[in-house]
Amino acid sequence: HSGNLDGYDLSQLAMLRTDQGREVRPSAWDAPNGGHHRQGNLTFPADTASGSPVLDANTRAIELIIRNVGDVPERVFRWTP
Repeated sequence: HSGNLDGYDLSQLAMLRTDQGREVRPSAWDAPNGGHHRQGNLTFPADTASGSPVLDANTRAIELIIRNVGDVPERVFRWTP
């Protein structure tokens, strides 16, 4: 439970994925330096690159995938209603 997170750009390392397979990359990562306890706002677009909404009435789960932070190839955080 240590390490400086200031060098990681989550706009390049994160992705949002729905249970329907829609995926979007962040449109912004706004975070001041904070060392190990860094916090900020990771913003995702409402629509996919093809213009479809990321979330709709049929969405039952979303996942936030963060890759290559520290020695962990992939972290997945999942939310369901």
